[in-house]
Amino acid sequence: MADIYLCGHGAWTTSKRATVFTTVPRGTSLSMYTPIGRFLGLGQACAILRGDQGRLMPDQVFRAYQSTTDLELSPATEFSGQFQQAGNAGGGQVHMVLAETMLSTLLRQFEGHNLHWLACRVRFGGRDTTEGGFNDDFVPARGIGV
Repeated sequence: MADIYLCGHGAWTTSKRATVFTTVPRGTSLSMYTPIGRFLGLGQACAILRGDQGRLMPDQVFRAYQSTTDLELSPATEFSGQFQQAGNAGGGQVHMVLAETMLSTLLRQFEGHNLHWLACRVRFGGRDTTEGGFNDDFVPARGIGV
């Protein structure tokens, strides 16, 4: 089982969607580093990739057959160099998408591996798109999810 780091801009859109949850497949795990509604900074993501001491630890880990939000990962080409450099330093396998891709699709694509969501988990479709998102312990000066 490889550790695969899903890097980019992330969000959970709940309006006008038939389904907003997905199930983690057999033999797969999914680590999330911030709660729903919060941002993950580029520096925080790179620290996780490098395995730095003091990095964020997973806020939630989903195992096989557990349900999770069907987030959307979007390209973050402006940060690709930083992600690749940090991944190379830490030995992580960085995966960045070329188009908006649902987590459910990525779970099927990388079934049997340990996935790490290195993107924001902002929520769109609620009354406030900043729900729980602006606090010093998760929001750095520069978020990578919106």
